[in-house]
Amino acid sequence: MSAMFLKSINYNVLSVSNLAATSNAYMLKSDLMGVNALATPSSVIIIDKLDTSTQYDVIAMCNNQISGTANWRISTSNNSDFSTIAYNSGSIPVAMGDVPECRNRIILHDINTIRNERYVKIEILNGSGYLGRLIIGKKLVEDGIGMSAKRGFDDRSEMIEVGAYQAFDEKPVLLTW
Repeated sequence: MSAMFLKSINYNVLSVSNLAATSNAYMLKSDLMGVNALATPSSVIIIDKLDTSTQYDVIAMCNNQISGTANWRISTSNNSDFSTIAYNSGSIPVAMGDVPECRNRIILHDINTIRNERYVKIEILNGSGYLGRLIIGKKLVEDGIGMSAKRGFDDRSEMIEVGAYQAFDEKPVLLTW
């Protein structure tokens, strides 16, 4: 079993079209529960990742409730008008089946090649629903982590007692799985 971790990169939302009137671009970068943008069919989100040196290979939309029959498309470019497209994913199904009530569906697109284009365009081609946190980043795949693994901490510090005297030998705290 392997696990994939996603390190998010910094970005700005340049423009958003066809979101509901009560939604705004801030909602796509928010980790707050209940703060979700409401997408309508043909929603388009354009991201500026601020430079061309930062690399990414995964785009994810976490905690969303888009209809399971919807499709999305991801394009990248170094031009803000997308006159030259470097990558086009084509139409990708969002998911299959109904969305659970807790809205914890994660849409994940692994580009399979490292990209560094400055602009990313995300299009919801059909369907509607709530969009959660948008993450663009680079994946780190770790093998050997079991399905029931839990994250913990191992404090290696030692306490030494001699009579009524106590001393501590402070050592680093290690992350464990």
